[in-house]
Amino acid sequence: MKSLIYGIIDEKDAKKWRSLILENRKKSDFMVLGSVSQLGNTLNEFKEHGIDVFNIANHFDDFCIHRNSILDIIKNDPKYSDCDFFLSIDSDEQVVGDLPEYLKFTDISVSAIWAYYYNDILRDSIYVGHRAFSGRNFPTWGGVVHDSFIECPDDQIFSNKFKLVHHRENLHRNKSYLEIINEKYSDLFETRLAFIHEAYTTHSKIEQDFVLLDKAYKEMHDIVIPSRVRGYIFGHQNSRFLLYKFRIALALGLADEAKMYAIQLYQKYGQRLGIFLEWFVEKTDTELFIMKYLKADPEKLQFIDMTRPWWK
Repeated sequence: MKSLIYGIIDEKDAKKWRSLILENRKKSDFMVLGSVSQLGNTLNEFKEHGIDVFNIANHFDDFCIHRNSILDIIKNDPKYSDCDFFLSIDSDEQVVGDLPEYLKFTDISVSAIWAYYYNDILRDSIYVGHRAFSGRNFPTWGGVVHDSFIECPDDQIFSNKFKLVHHRENLHRNKSYLEIINEKYSDLFETRLAFIHEAYTTHSKIEQDFVLLDKAYKEMHDIVIPSRVRGYIFGHQNSRFLLYKFRIALALGLADEAKMYAIQLYQKYGQRLGIFLEWFVEKTDTELFIMKYLKADPEKLQFIDMTRPWWK
């Protein structure tokens, strides 16, 4: 299986994260960057290092729009027709693991979503990411702020052979995510979930706002979860939705409702939730917990059996 890393870039980030981007280039067979600015010296230099750079816009609009534009280029260019594995990264993310060496021993080429570890150093957290896919059944990105695959293969594969490490410099945002969501609001499940997520985060970490929290509470009861999300075990969309329902009910003092969500969390994601909590309480290597719960040989791929919980 040949691998391809793709991402959104502009000249400013290319210059800031030049060394990291060039290091990531060594981790895959191909790298494709979609520029949302004029190509300057650094972006043009990347071409000399085997990085394909395309101008896809004159300014940044939204992650899902630009990721889809890059995938359209990849899908229609015969140069990449032999690629079987695709991973989306941002400029400040590091790929840990040698994808070509790993995939060389992988005797499958199925259409699937791949999950992996994601280490956000500044937030001191590790969770399961899912911005990779294999096969030629290209997915579609959707959702404001917290974009994800909205049309994608049903099969899912978990791998501990590579991970992403986020090297962000700070948690400051030029514009609040709530402001962006309000500007580009849609009825898409992913966008509505992003509002719930950011409303709770604003209330709990920036300034208490019970009016905003009440809106999020109403929204979480109005949402109908699409079937494509319900069956997506590793996608944090369904587990994240349940987790924020629990958090919001608890913050509003609705103890019985919060307890109901807590029971559902335990029943559906017990081991995964245990991993999450043990990491934050003990700051212990999450990978050890993952492997213990999977009861698997770390040298082998982890295939997901949709008929049972993934941790068994």
